[in-house]
Amino acid sequence: MGGEILLRREEDGVDAYKAGVYPESSVLHGQRRNEFVVHFDSMEEARKVYPDAVEIHKQSLDWETSLTSGMPSEPESWFDPADAGERWDDDY
Repeated sequence: MGGEILLRREEDGVDAYKAGVYPESSVLHGQRRNEFVVHFDSMEEARKVYPDAVEIHKQSLDWETSLTSGMPSEPESWFDPADAGERWDDDY
């Protein structure tokens, strides 16, 4: 997925997204990314600008997984919130 345009119908029209992956400089490096490009009033308008775009649906599994961060919902077993790097006392 290198720059493919995705079209998603919304209640007020169609949103276009550029599909890709997060760059190496990102904490999300390598994960899927859908970057908003532009909103159109209709699918016809969107198709004039992006005739080869792929239409996706809100309920699409592909779309939903591309929006998740890939972060686990539970912390790793070694994680200690008391050692998370924040200190509020003066004895550094």
